[in-house]
Amino acid sequence: MKMKKPITTLLSLSCILGSSVLLAQPTPTTSEDLMEAISIRKEMADSSPLTDYPVRSIGPIVQGARITDLAVNEANPKHFYVAYASGGVFETKNNGQTFTPIFDHVGALTIGSLALAPSDPKVIYVGTGESNSSRSSYAGSGVYKSTD
Repeated sequence: MKMKKPITTLLSLSCILGSSVLLAQPTPTTSEDLMEAISIRKEMADSSPLTDYPVRSIGPIVQGARITDLAVNEANPKHFYVAYASGGVFETKNNGQTFTPIFDHVGALTIGSLALAPSDPKVIYVGTGESNSSRSSYAGSGVYKSTD
């Protein structure tokens, strides 16, 4: 019984110190800062000891919980895209049986809107940034267009 208190105190202290270190990290405010942060994140992922760990995503499990938009291919309704407020964009080609993240290595994961070009369903526009949060909004890094 007496050991629980020191362990609890030690855990609490490490959580507080760890949080203060995370909170002390600067938030990227310019597109250059954002691109540098993305580059650093990629370098960290590439050098991670878990790089070769055989795990794969099986769908939009880790996402921002709130869907902000859907874009459905009218010629093939089984092919559609789902945008999450703070979780990126996922694509399915089999009516939602499986999803593939398609926006993880781009400038922002906060998504406000999606649109497929009416003239060509291979062209998708992704509007980053999201203003429907409860008390704040999330910055984006622009509107992206993909032709493939």
